[in-house]
Amino acid sequence: MRADHRRDIQGLRSVAVGLVIAYHVGVPGVTGGFIGVDVFFVISGFLITRHLLDEQRATGRIRLAAFFARRARRILPAALVVAVLTLGASALLLPPTRLATVAGDALASILFVPNVLFAARGADYLTSTVPSPFQHYWSLGVEEQFYLIWPVLLIVAGLIARRRGPAIAIAAVAVVSLAAAAVLLPLNPTATFYLLPTRAWEFAIGGLVSVLLAARSDWAPAGLRAAVGWLGLAAIVGSALLIGATTPFPGLSALPAVLGTALIIATGGRDRPSALDRVLGWGPLTVVGLLSYSLYLVHWPAIELATEVLGGTPPALVRALIVVASVGAAAVLWAVVERPMLRRGIRRPGRWIVVALSAVAVAAGLSLGVGLLAAAAPTSSDRAAGEASPREPTPFVPTDLTPSLEAGAGDLPAIYANGCHVPIGVEGWLDCRVGDADVPLTVALFGDSHAALWYPALESLAQDGVLQVRSLTKSACHAMDFTTLRNGSEDPTCAPWRAAVTAELLANPPDLVIIANSTEQATDAATLDRWTGAAAPLVAALAEVTTVVVLEDTPFLTRDPIACLGANLDDTKPCRSPVADVTNGAVASLLRAETIANGGVWVSTLDLVCPEGLCSPILGAILVYRDDNHLTATFSRSLAEPFWERVSRALTERSGGSAED
Repeated sequence: MRADHRRDIQGLRSVAVGLVIAYHVGVPGVTGGFIGVDVFFVISGFLITRHLLDEQRATGRIRLAAFFARRARRILPAALVVAVLTLGASALLLPPTRLATVAGDALASILFVPNVLFAARGADYLTSTVPSPFQHYWSLGVEEQFYLIWPVLLIVAGLIARRRGPAIAIAAVAVVSLAAAAVLLPLNPTATFYLLPTRAWEFAIGGLVSVLLAARSDWAPAGLRAAVGWLGLAAIVGSALLIGATTPFPGLSALPAVLGTALIIATGGRDRPSALDRVLGWGPLTVVGLLSYSLYLVHWPAIELATEVLGGTPPALVRALIVVASVGAAAVLWAVVERPMLRRGIRRPGRWIVVALSAVAVAAGLSLGVGLLAAAAPTSSDRAAGEASPREPTPFVPTDLTPSLEAGAGDLPAIYANGCHVPIGVEGWLDCRVGDADVPLTVALFGDSHAALWYPALESLAQDGVLQVRSLTKSACHAMDFTTLRNGSEDPTCAPWRAAVTAELLANPPDLVIIANSTEQATDAATLDRWTGAAAPLVAALAEVTTVVVLEDTPFLTRDPIACLGANLDDTKPCRSPVADVTNGAVASLLRAETIANGGVWVSTLDLVCPEGLCSPILGAILVYRDDNHLTATFSRSLAEPFWERVSRALTERSGGSAED
């Protein structure tokens, strides 16, 4: 039976895309449905390796031009059509400030490097609050990059050792890539998730199955093969149910799903089908498997654009309707685009490649044009805030907004640009000082990016001669003994950084230590358990030698403020949130009690950020937030005086207490 006509593999594709969609629409329990992509990777590795090695054995060579033409015929038409349609829908539904970014994502997707873009941007596929409508194209980027490298690798391996060279090369890729994924995951989970070098082992496992079956298709008795196949399916389903946002991924935790897929492929495709073959070869499953590529392409932008338009996760009924509509759209896409292209022969590979590159160029030009038009669109109303109170929400986006919506995302504290803020995954610690050395009052700022967001306020005070600032901050690392997870992995650079900074503050204490941390929005029992006791040892130790202030965390907005404002230039009310809806009161209560009990002072700044209990992204003529949880540097500086009035009370409250209003 030909590998590409195996009904069980079509059914397996159906399982894979079903898991991905179930995860994306929030089906309860399917917390690891994203492993469906890993299933696809193994299938691709198996099929591509099988085709290439069969050709090499039959003709003595691999025709690269024909291979690339076949891949272009299979992948590009549907991918480009969906990309253009998604870009068009985005242009109709999204504000210009958001559309400019989405158009850039479209360009990267059309050029098949979105995974590189998202890795560089630091996007978090599992937890991002505002993902791109093109986020799912990351896997196509990985596949296309694999297709460019894989045939060349097999050709070179075959030249070195005709019989065993390809198998050895494939095994080497599997081992090295898996080892790289395991080592790099805790250091840079985002890059490990998105990039080919740490995903190649999944394709290679599929390739090893193709080598095994070519050498010995009857590698085990029928009864054993059947049992092994069911074990593989259990591994896939179990992974989808047991893996979650706190699971380190895609390192060793991806092994069960990957090996499970390999076992199913290795045990299926016999002339006498097993029970599992019959299950996976069931008609409806194979139909969905046939549509799986188109369905994967269309479902995500439908979900994501609906989420952005509605300002939050759509109701369950709406999500169900989106899935149904996606299946219908996928059927049309398959019938109109995929099927006609697949029926066309490839007699002149060079012509196919030229046509494919031309189509890519046209689509890329379209995305570039949309991006330029979006960048030129209005980003404010026709009114100025003028003398509006800096403590009052402005009901429109003023022409004199500072920073502007275009510049808002980049309005960062100076310590990001001058290298005084330690990035994610970077070892070491920094103690950067600003202010006149003759000023007797020294204040140390200790914590993650939610501490760094207060640096502009303290910097302003230092420039006015009020104090000296010592900046000791690091992205995604808490000052307190709280395990920081990203994609389920603890950043191994956090604990040494925390220990070194704490030791420095104990050895050379400032007059005041300000501690701030991101407390996120999770209030589940596991998160609360991790926070319990986190503040006590640090506050108690530092309170022995200096004054300690712990700040209540700033709110996490439910919508991207810049995108929301861009869609509501003349009426910003939809972008506001009651403070109770965007703060983590449960964690705040824990930290407040521990801070006071251990000799520290608890300070809340919520009323400064959200006057009268309402969080508005614009106060007066100032943009408050640069994303959904970080203040702009401009707004932080504007709070210098009231912030210091609040914090400086701690200097007279060494016995412990609260400096809240």
